[in-house]
Amino acid sequence: MRRLGILSLLWSRASEPKLSACCPPHNSSLLVARYLQSSSLFSSGEQVALNNLRDNPGALKQPKRKGRGIGSGLGKTAGRGHKGQKARRGRSPKEGFEGGQTPLRVRFPKRGFHNSTSLNYIPLNVGRLQQLVQRGRLEVGQRVITMRDLLEAGAVNKQSTQNLSPGVKLLASGSKKLKTAMHLQVSQASQAAREAVQRAGGSVTTVYYNPLGLKALTRPDWFPRKGRLLPAAARPPPRLQGQHDAQGQLPPDTRLPAA
Repeated sequence: MRRLGILSLLWSRASEPKLSACCPPHNSSLLVARYLQSSSLFSSGEQVALNNLRDNPGALKQPKRKGRGIGSGLGKTAGRGHKGQKARRGRSPKEGFEGGQTPLRVRFPKRGFHNSTSLNYIPLNVGRLQQLVQRGRLEVGQRVITMRDLLEAGAVNKQSTQNLSPGVKLLASGSKKLKTAMHLQVSQASQAAREAVQRAGGSVTTVYYNPLGLKALTRPDWFPRKGRLLPAAARPPPRLQGQHDAQGQLPPDTRLPAA
């Protein structure tokens, strides 16, 4: 029982009928004072007062100080024993350590691999294009819709891509909803998506852009600010030759003005 327990006991004793009969019931502080004067709660017979209230024996346990002499019980080696791994400073081994034998993460081979040369194109469905046209966010007509127009219309997410690299791939999901003729320039397109756009009276042209060319297409104002010229169209590498209809050329509205 701690101090709080003693005080609660005093309040409970103060409300007993034998004390309330001789004192006014509303004066609780007077009841406690008289009870302290007439009671002895300590086994030693010491009179209870505010200056000798203390915790019961065993209520608080003092921590043992390690390595402070053999008289403390935990001196010298401080309870760690003599030598060995568990007696050293910073004795906890790192996670996965198995005492020196080959750990589990090394005993079994790796599964799978990461293809560093793979091209993860940004998917875009033709049904999404029809929605943007109906909402007035994508302007169509006889002009060519580039990947910059798709980025500005919100067809692809600006936050999850960096300069649209490696490009946008047109897919055929929602092809039955496509009713508007449009002429598109994308990096890749599935055969079903091509046929859906052509049925609506449009066309699809696959164009190769390297990362610098995509940056020039989507952010042409960056180059004059840095004092650099717009890059020329890059040729596709040998492994991608034959997969595109044309090389990436900047549309006329994104070219620098002629000197």
